[in-house]
Amino acid sequence: MATRRKFIKDFTIGTIALSSSGTMRAFPSKGIDGQFERDWTESASGGAADFVFDEEMSMLRITAPSFRIDAHLSFVSKDVRWTLSKSRDGVPDRFAIVDPSGNVQGYWVINSEGKRIEILFFHRSAQNFEGVFSLEGKVTFKKDAFACRTHADINERVLNLSNGIVDNRHNDSIFAPQEDSLLSFSAAELEIVSEKDGSFGLKMSGRIHSSAESTFAITLTEDWFKNRYMPYYKAITLKPEHKVPTGWMSWNTYFDTATAEDNLSEARIGKKYLQPFGCDIWHIESWQGNSDKLPVSGFYNMNLEVNEKQFPKGMKRLADDIRELGFIPGLWTAPFGTGSVEFAHLVIHPKPLST
Repeated sequence: MATRRKFIKDFTIGTIALSSSGTMRAFPSKGIDGQFERDWTESASGGAADFVFDEEMSMLRITAPSFRIDAHLSFVSKDVRWTLSKSRDGVPDRFAIVDPSGNVQGYWVINSEGKRIEILFFHRSAQNFEGVFSLEGKVTFKKDAFACRTHADINERVLNLSNGIVDNRHNDSIFAPQEDSLLSFSAAELEIVSEKDGSFGLKMSGRIHSSAESTFAITLTEDWFKNRYMPYYKAITLKPEHKVPTGWMSWNTYFDTATAEDNLSEARIGKKYLQPFGCDIWHIESWQGNSDKLPVSGFYNMNLEVNEKQFPKGMKRLADDIRELGFIPGLWTAPFGTGSVEFAHLVIHPKPLST
């Protein structure tokens, strides 16, 4: 009997491993590495994703052929941390959400179907939970992968585009260009932070008592671009710059009416809200002397004089003011599409503008 009690105790505080076939086994609680690593290697099944949950440490490991996630799980209700444990009723492949009094208030399960993994949450009958469930840890993917955004919000009018190492609070995916593979994440609150060599910090959280936030999803999509009207996609092998140029352009907001003060007013706002996310270039449009007199179709006839009505203090003063705000000033030009002889000579034999 004593031996049986010891087995039950070890099983209860141990680690549960799930595979895609629905099997489950207990491991000693020795952390994510060390002996636990060797046990995991022995238990892994080929092909689909496998899962290990260490109850004592509240650590979850998800291992798939092309990625791995090591994360700490927590549930907090009214500033009080609850316990996440294996199911107490012997039902395989589900885990319990236990309140401070030791009562099971709900369950969470991991579903794996194809290349999609979901963590789902359910109330126990006649019981209740209210709070935030969090998954916070590390993702290991391909070495050339970078964080990006692939899903637009409902009714969104502007979708940000980026390439390379640009962390943004809107990022929802990790893309590996050499293999054209995308690892995307879905949760009410999501944060991806670039580290190095294909490693990323990951935080997913949600108020799981709300049905709209009661699913966390991780999806691997292979041939991302090839299946999106780019059948001949091939990754560029040139080494990218460490920092991708990112900027604001007056044309997109003001068309050809932006003044020097308009640019500076926007740049002051951009210093607060855009610079922290990597915006570094402030691009000025329609600065030429005849830009407000020509239709868009006649842009190639723009001259090299400054529009004094919109930029009365000249371009150098505006450029200096933009630099003081921490941006790199830029000017729109069309060097290969202009009908100006003077402009053509300037391209062939560059010289500083006098204004």
